[in-house]
Amino acid sequence: MTAGTAQHERFPPRLAPGWFAPDELDFTQRVAMTALLARHLRFAGLDRPDVGDWRDLFSSDVTLVLARIAAIDLRALQHAFLRTADTAEWQALALQVLQLGQWIDLWFKSLDQQDDPVARSFCARVRQLVEQQLGEDLRWVYAQLDGTLRTRADVARGEGRLAEIWDQGRPVLGADRVGRGKRELLRERYFAFLSAIETLQALARTLLPASLQSGHHGPAPALVIAFLKLWETVQQQALNQFTARHVDFYYGDCLGFGVAGPKPDEVHLACARDARAGALLSVPQGTVFEAGKGADGQPLRFASSAPLVVTDAAVAALCTLRLERDALISPERSFGHATRAK
Repeated sequence: MTAGTAQHERFPPRLAPGWFAPDELDFTQRVAMTALLARHLRFAGLDRPDVGDWRDLFSSDVTLVLARIAAIDLRALQHAFLRTADTAEWQALALQVLQLGQWIDLWFKSLDQQDDPVARSFCARVRQLVEQQLGEDLRWVYAQLDGTLRTRADVARGEGRLAEIWDQGRPVLGADRVGRGKRELLRERYFAFLSAIETLQALARTLLPASLQSGHHGPAPALVIAFLKLWETVQQQALNQFTARHVDFYYGDCLGFGVAGPKPDEVHLACARDARAGALLSVPQGTVFEAGKGADGQPLRFASSAPLVVTDAAVAALCTLRLERDALISPERSFGHATRAK
């Protein structure tokens, strides 16, 4: 019989390896962060001191485009829209819908020019979503904008750059439903775009491994991808082992604890005497019992730790009695008496 372990005596789960990871970013999130940084990194040419930035690099490679799509935080977008959905001006909410449409359009144009089966598969799905619903929804939003906003430079430029799949020249066929305001209809279209992006995200995550292994990478994108994948090795083997190494340092170096030796498994074996046997059955100590095979396919064997005489006695129930000694209860604590039984 063992004394058991009280809850406060158990190993704290917060010290277990994997509870806290100093670097929790994955490959897709790191690509997205690098792309945001790229717009601030200028480079100079041989003839001009300032040629541009590195943003175009992340639109020229299939893997980098798919990774950025997979890293989008849809929950944050949803919360940001709902926070002002009932109070913000309608035109401001409409711009959020247009932004989602322009994202999808940019992904399509970035991948449509790539001679790659992964890119063609993704573009085919985008085209299908646009033809089914998104194209009509985007035309409806543009049609509802007032003249001042629609002719604003950034809005007009975004509409003029849309790919041909949106077919902006077609008339708006979707009539407003009776009894529903423009704000409610706009909300419906926002979540239609959000749902489409969620679908494209799932497809991007599915296609990303094949894209990484395709070998269709230019020199510059290949260097970026190689660096970020190498960083994953440092992340997994060094940074995110901080918790485990901290525990080893504390218990090993500070407290001087050593690693406990191996302990054999123990099982309870119930034996029943055959009623046809006339005499008592004696099982000597060290008798080996077969227990099938383990996960590795090797046979499992257990040896009896003490001699046993098998009789007609049987186990009716197994119960555990735990005696607790509370250090806050006196005078029992002074005599080592139990203060609670469970």
